[in-house]
Amino acid sequence: MIALEHVSLVRGNRTLVRDATCALRPGALTVMLGANGAGKTSLVRLMSGELEPNRGRVTCSCKSLAQHSRTALARCRAVVSQHTSTPFAFRALDLVLLGRLPHSRFPSVADFAIAREAMEQAGVTEFAERKVDTLSGGERQRVHLARALAQLHEARSTGRGLLLLDEPTAHLDLAHQRHALDLARTIASEGLTVLAVLHDVNLAATYADEALLMKDGCIHAIGPAREVLTLARLRETLRVELEEIPRANGPSVFVPTRTTAA
Repeated sequence: MIALEHVSLVRGNRTLVRDATCALRPGALTVMLGANGAGKTSLVRLMSGELEPNRGRVTCSCKSLAQHSRTALARCRAVVSQHTSTPFAFRALDLVLLGRLPHSRFPSVADFAIAREAMEQAGVTEFAERKVDTLSGGERQRVHLARALAQLHEARSTGRGLLLLDEPTAHLDLAHQRHALDLARTIASEGLTVLAVLHDVNLAATYADEALLMKDGCIHAIGPAREVLTLARLRETLRVELEEIPRANGPSVFVPTRTTAA
C-alpha cells in the first residue's frame, strides 16, 4: 500500500501539494482528476519517490520511502510519465528491457522473454526493432507501458506492487485508450495498487474503482468512484459547467455545457 500522511511540497514560493493525506487501495484502479496545475503530477512524483516532501511523509508497506532501497523500490514500483522522450536512439525492445535493470544487471534469456511478453500485452510487438524516435507519441507511450510491465513482472506474480500512470491515454486513439485502461484494470485485479491520472471524466467514470480529485494542490475528495464522481464535485474541481446524462446501464456521461458567443 502507498500512503501519504499530511504531505506538502513547496517549490520556491509556490505550494504544489498541500497537506495531502490518502491511502491507495491495493487491488483497485484509482483514477486522479483535476484541472491543469492542480498538483496531479506533483502527487505522482511524490508517490514514486522522485520528489521528497517538505512536510509529512510518503509510506510504502507502512515504511517511509527513504527506508526502502532504490533497487527494492524499483523492483515493485513502475512509473509511466506523461513525458516519454528518450535521450538515445533505442530500439523499442531495448527500451522495454530497461524495465529489467532492477532485476538483472545484464539481460538474460529470461529477461528477453519477459520483455517480449510485455510488448505483446501492450500491443507493441511490431515495433520491437524500430528506433523509439521514429515512433509516434502514442506508440512511444505504449512502449513505455510495456517497459513498466516488464519491470513489474515479478510483482505481478506475487500480487504486491505499484503502477503509477501519469496521463497514460495521452496521444492514444480511442481503441488504444481502451486497451491501456483495460490493461490497468487487469493489473489491479492481480492485487497491485494502480493509479492513473486522466483528463477524460467519462473514461474515469467507466474504469475507476476509486477516484481522487485534486484542486489547488489539495486532495478535494477520494473514495469509491461512484460516490466521488458527482456532478457537483466535478464542476467544482474541474472549474467547468457540466451536464450529466444518466444511462440505464453504466455510469452517467458528463458533457461540458456549450457556451454561446456574445
